[in-house]
Amino acid sequence: MSKKKSRSLNPWKTKSSKVVYKNPWIKVREDKVIRPDGKEGIYGVIDKQDGIGIVVLDNKNRVYLAGQWRYLTGQYTLSIIGGTRENGETPLASAKRELLEEVSLVADDWEHLITFYPSIEVFNEKFYIFLARGLSKAKSIRDSAEDVSAKKVEFKKAINMIKKGKMVDGVGIIGLLIAKERLENENK
Repeated sequence: MSKKKSRSLNPWKTKSSKVVYKNPWIKVREDKVIRPDGKEGIYGVIDKQDGIGIVVLDNKNRVYLAGQWRYLTGQYTLSIIGGTRENGETPLASAKRELLEEVSLVADDWEHLITFYPSIEVFNEKFYIFLARGLSKAKSIRDSAEDVSAKKVEFKKAINMIKKGKMVDGVGIIGLLIAKERLENENK
């Protein structure tokens, strides 16, 4: 029998954990650990609420993109519609709320495309991406804290923005490329 370690057993051991910074959006903690090599060490973790991304597609094959000045990158960026999953909300309920907040729309047709961790080395944040279709206008409940402007772009143009490096948000890139594959399979 092979002496290979099982990939299903966690080789990390957490000895203790303490919060070193906290604000309303993130919590940073430092864990004292026993690493897989058996030595003691520390591991920094950023706890953040799960994220939501929505590829919003209208009946003319246009996608809604959210334009926003991003503090971290120091630039105006376009991405798919999205936000944060609130405590107690299902991912789908969060997606529906974000669609209403950001572009004052509701959708009849929802499809979960993918769930992933954008940065598994430091963040424990998980992202849920949906495809929303069958759109209709709704009464606005816009979040005044955000300065988001929605822009409709031909779906093919949005894909070209990715190829040309004009879209830099990983969640948007993943969402649009997964949606592209899904739509291509639908049309076969």
